[in-house]
Amino acid sequence: MLKISNLSKNYKGFLLKVKDLVFEVGKIYSLYGKNGAGKTTFLNIIAGIDENYNGQVINNFKKTGYAVQFIENVICKRTVKDEILSIVIEEKKAEKILLELNLDDKKEMSPFLLSSGEKRLLFIRAVCEAFDLILIDEPFINLDRKSKMAVINFIKMSKNLGKTVIYTTNRIKDVAHSDKVLEIENGEIKTRDN
Repeated sequence: MLKISNLSKNYKGFLLKVKDLVFEVGKIYSLYGKNGAGKTTFLNIIAGIDENYNGQVINNFKKTGYAVQFIENVICKRTVKDEILSIVIEEKKAEKILLELNLDDKKEMSPFLLSSGEKRLLFIRAVCEAFDLILIDEPFINLDRKSKMAVINFIKMSKNLGKTVIYTTNRIKDVAHSDKVLEIENGEIKTRDN
């Protein structure tokens, strides 16, 4: 379980506020809001990247994984396979992901040579494989229909394995894939009926 209480984050005059939120095990949560509303800031706080806030974040998940929006900023390995291994650790899991994503023939090439969609799928799938709490910033952005359906399947598969997924979106239609919808507006995060 992830519990957030009386969270506030002030950033250049912008105030992010969360009174009380609980994220349960085995659920999918979407955080909907406009660009610049604070969605990524919220995920950065949950992930432990941003520790400059007031309030309490209690994360009882064993392992938290984060697929950031701009995947290119985190690529650091020489090969596609090494990039997957840096996330999932186990060789068998890496091979499974390569086959699942039809990247087996590209496993020895530089991950920089993959298309943007292939990079997103690779990172989102690896994070879904390796972690209990899965954070995904704008998972559907710039994906074709087939790739978007693959991401939806990764998210649902994670839920079926008892994992918790929190993803952000700026498109209201993309909240349909979640069990619970949160909306961020004027810096406040509230539950929304979907």
